[in-house]
Amino acid sequence: MDRASRKHRELRKFVQGFLYLVPAIVVFVAFVFYPLANSIKLSLYQTDLFGKGQVFVGVQQYKDIFASGDFGRSLKITFLYALYTVIPGIVISLALALMANWRLAGIRVYRMIFSSPIVVAVASASIIWAMIFSPAQGMLRYILSLFGRPPVNWLADPKWALLSVRWWQSGADWASTQSYS
Repeated sequence: MDRASRKHRELRKFVQGFLYLVPAIVVFVAFVFYPLANSIKLSLYQTDLFGKGQVFVGVQQYKDIFASGDFGRSLKITFLYALYTVIPGIVISLALALMANWRLAGIRVYRMIFSSPIVVAVASASIIWAMIFSPAQGMLRYILSLFGRPPVNWLADPKWALLSVRWWQSGADWASTQSYS
């Protein structure tokens, strides 16, 4: 294979790879870079509580912050808090996870206790969502009645069942992540 066709193939692969990245880049720019740049721009202005009456002050606010003794104390407290909570939390979590893999008598009981917060959170979320979706006395039934709409059997009606289960799953996913917070 000659060198020109190899370069052409490499260029085509590069362009194809870049095109796969374009959606992620657009989302990243829209939700990370633009807000970051806008926050930096806004930090150069003095405004009132409601964002009105902007006066350009440049880096003076940064100078004031770094000159303040409160900022240094606040930074120190934040660093110490992170040091005292994040590192021990990671070490303890890793130790507990490693212990779950030990082959010991009674390890099944330990694993059950270890995973019970997830089970309890999901079970609680399931009960709450069942109460929300209840066609007889659920919250959604009540909200629909305020607008003169008839009750819907959310989990039995083919038009609504998939959407209802997806809503429930979102709640269960959220609840399982909150059990470790």
